[in-house]
Amino acid sequence: MARAMSNMEYLRQFIKDKNVASLFPTSQFAVKRAFKNINMNGYKVIVEYGPGEGAFTRRMLDRMAPDAHLIAIETNEQMVKALKRINDKRLIVVNDSAENIQSILHKNGFDSADCVVSGIPFTFLKRHQRVNIVKYTREALSSMGVFIVYQNSYYAVKYLEKEFNHIARDFEPRNIPPLFIMRCRL
Repeated sequence: MARAMSNMEYLRQFIKDKNVASLFPTSQFAVKRAFKNINMNGYKVIVEYGPGEGAFTRRMLDRMAPDAHLIAIETNEQMVKALKRINDKRLIVVNDSAENIQSILHKNGFDSADCVVSGIPFTFLKRHQRVNIVKYTREALSSMGVFIVYQNSYYAVKYLEKEFNHIARDFEPRNIPPLFIMRCRL
């Protein structure tokens, strides 16, 4: 598997792109916490929003079934290049917006997603983008699907509560910055 970006490369992208959410890639502590009680092996279609350089991506690929697919949706072109260096036939890297999840799924031959993981910073988005991303994600999920959101605060909860009936909250202090994790189900 390809190496992750160096901290210096990641920092350069943080400085250049206002949509890069953090100075540092997500820690393995946060990745492990986000997937607590989640059986990735049972999912066939997984979507990741804002994968950055791929900390979550690599972890999901390690835990996914051999016949599953992971669609990584990233807007930053340098991060897309880093993701494309990951050598795994199950990974589909898309340079687009999470708002287009439904058309991205259909273009790749899928009707729905079993799991969506989002690291995009809700506080950086315009209100209509937050509303659309949450709504379109709910519409794109299978009936037993889960939407995992990790952020620097619980700010996204007020948007998630409008579309999801069950939201489990968690916190990982061993990340820079600490992360708040929300697991949403219909």
